[in-house]
Amino acid sequence: LIQCDNVVWSGVEMANEEPLLGEGTAYMEVGPDDEPPQSDGGGLRHRRQSIADANVDKNFFAWGRDFESAKMAHQFTREEQHTMKTNFESNNYYPQNSEVYRKQLHKEEEMGQAGDSWVSWAVMGAIGTTMGLISFFVRQTVDVISEGKYTLVEPLVDKGNWFGAWIVTVLYSLLFIIISVSLVIFVEPAAASSGIPEVIAYLNGVHVKKIFNAKTLVVKFFSVICSVGSGYPVGPEGPMIHMGGMIGAGLSQGRSSTLGVDLPVFERFRNVKSRRDFITGGVACGVAAAFGAPVGGLLFAMEEVASFWSQRLGWMIFFGTMCAVFVSDLFNSSFEGYVYLKTFGSFDDKNTILYKVTYDVSMHMLALIPTIVCGLIGGALGTVFTVMNLKISRWRKKVVAPNKYVRIFDVLVIMVIYASLTVFLPKGFDCVKATNCSYVPFDVGDSLDPPEDQPFFYTCQQVGKQTASPARGYFPNLPSSVKKYACEEKKVVGATSTGHHVYDIEYNDMAT
Repeated sequence: LIQCDNVVWSGVEMANEEPLLGEGTAYMEVGPDDEPPQSDGGGLRHRRQSIADANVDKNFFAWGRDFESAKMAHQFTREEQHTMKTNFESNNYYPQNSEVYRKQLHKEEEMGQAGDSWVSWAVMGAIGTTMGLISFFVRQTVDVISEGKYTLVEPLVDKGNWFGAWIVTVLYSLLFIIISVSLVIFVEPAAASSGIPEVIAYLNGVHVKKIFNAKTLVVKFFSVICSVGSGYPVGPEGPMIHMGGMIGAGLSQGRSSTLGVDLPVFERFRNVKSRRDFITGGVACGVAAAFGAPVGGLLFAMEEVASFWSQRLGWMIFFGTMCAVFVSDLFNSSFEGYVYLKTFGSFDDKNTILYKVTYDVSMHMLALIPTIVCGLIGGALGTVFTVMNLKISRWRKKVVAPNKYVRIFDVLVIMVIYASLTVFLPKGFDCVKATNCSYVPFDVGDSLDPPEDQPFFYTCQQVGKQTASPARGYFPNLPSSVKKYACEEKKVVGATSTGHHVYDIEYNDMAT
């Protein structure tokens, strides 16, 4: 066998003098009397490599690396090849199959130690419960930070002091975003970004350093709280997935090199297969806790991140995701900003359903035409977004990522822009008027007036242009957390038969 520069299979030319990552090496069989093919000195390969490098380094809009045929092997630059060779290793997911290992399993069966099925389910349930608690603490703390900012800004807005409101908003937001970005850059860089690509890489055989470290978990937790609470245009869903993987990796092993802990439990799970399966379960629990969707978490893990699956693992993960959603919804329905709502166990749909459908729209067959048009436009725009996102990401990796202080400055600029929008954008929207709103106490002995120290709800006959149906007579659960934001103060317009005040309320839907 000799290595060839060019081999044509079924009319497709393959050039591989020195194979790039992601390509195979082309070989052909040569007899003892055959003339070996002549090499062009690697010219074609190096020309292709030079084009790949030029597309990144010299021409932002160059064709060939980001917008390429699906049949074409992706071309990695020399820098990308060096990164993959030096920073990443492979995981061996093949199950153990030696005589010594089989004897050990047989010995455990004879001693009655192999019945660990219930332990696996208990560990998966513990992972789901832990992720539900993490989701609760993240959401409640973010609510406290966000509400604190509005409490400072609201008096300035009521007085018409828009410059003062802008200054307070920007400084408040910058304080928390600086804490967030500093934790990642100076304490634990492995906590950067959502963490989803790193988790997917690990579950498919690529070992990435420190992504399941206890220090990474702590930094990620506080960084997410500060960044989301500051108003930065990010959400906790991606980091929740990464934190789920970290919880799965930590709890299932019963040890941590970072914390110096090595408990004599779960030693049976200290192998790459079991660790991989529990990390997959943790990822699913993170999705379920973030979106309140146990089935969604299971499907995400099965379809998007895992390449190794079994029916037993699927049922275990589903059990874990149900535990995560149950714990998260139970506590989030009972508290708002760590203020007890006296509704423990109610599972209020305001907290358990993220995208609740409240309006019914009649369907007509002709509606399929604009739907198809919107789908085509969305597909085209999605292609443009993907290509530009790849190009901008590579540009940022070259220009922004190498310098820590440039990365901090980049975040601060974006934060100032978004903080400014949160102050001035609601001014462009009209106030929404809710009429004949009454406060309904949770307990019979509560005061007739709304409480000042905890959230509550109104029921209204009309909200904006929407009028309640005669059968119901009111819109339930208009939260007291709606933001007035330069609208008029609520007015007492009457009283109910039970003596409760009836109000007309104006609020800004954009600010809310």
